[in-house]
Amino acid sequence: MEYSEISPAYLDVRTVRLQRIARQTRMRPSHVEEFERLEDWMNSGQVNEDWLRSYHHSNDEYLRLLEKVLKGAVAVGEPHAKEKLRALMAEKGTMAPAVFLTPWDLTLAFLDRHTGDFADVAAFYR
Repeated sequence: MEYSEISPAYLDVRTVRLQRIARQTRMRPSHVEEFERLEDWMNSGQVNEDWLRSYHHSNDEYLRLLEKVLKGAVAVGEPHAKEKLRALMAEKGTMAPAVFLTPWDLTLAFLDRHTGDFADVAAFYR
């Protein structure tokens, strides 16, 4: 999933979303910064060029932070957050991808596009 495939307003909503999640949960500002960096990289379209590095970034770093973000989203009452967290847990619970073609397809941007309606999420953070 690349940012070119989603609404241009996504990054604006993401910033507000992560700030609110961090403010209302135990997520540290350093986790937010790292998540944003990895989310940008995972959705940059560059990951296929370095498959092994992408796989390790996804499994070793990104998915851990994505889980924190989604648990935070559930805690603040974000629409569709429970479904997104369930999708992440289902994926993490299998040895082979159950739904997603590659590990870096499981990004917040991907979940926003394919789980629920992102307009609901955007409205929630306005």
